[in-house]
Amino acid sequence: MAREKERLKKEEEEKLEVEEEEEDEPPLQRRRGQHSGSKDEEMEKRISEWVAKLSRGEEEEVTMYIPKDEQEAAMKEWEAEGDVLKRQAMEDEKRMEWKLAMMREKKKKVDAASEAVKDLEEVHD
Repeated sequence: MAREKERLKKEEEEKLEVEEEEEDEPPLQRRRGQHSGSKDEEMEKRISEWVAKLSRGEEEEVTMYIPKDEQEAAMKEWEAEGDVLKRQAMEDEKRMEWKLAMMREKKKKVDAASEAVKDLEEVHD
């Protein structure tokens, strides 16, 4: 959790730096992109930012489904591990477990909703 906060802080700082750099550029250059043909680079940068936002959003969504006490217990377990590689593996494994649990829960809700729609159609017929 602490690492997540640090990562989010770092990304926000980088965003501010990028915005400051963009403000320093002349208006025409900003509108038309870089004249050196870096449209591809700019597009790649935007795509990577978009992907980062999506993955960060997924992680935040997963943490919303997991009870705080379970998250805290997992964090204590991670902090107790001395080996950095093992700790990272434990974190990744637990996050994947949580994500799977969230996806299963979503699937149950979708299945229940589709079943309700079928029942409603039968009633209408």
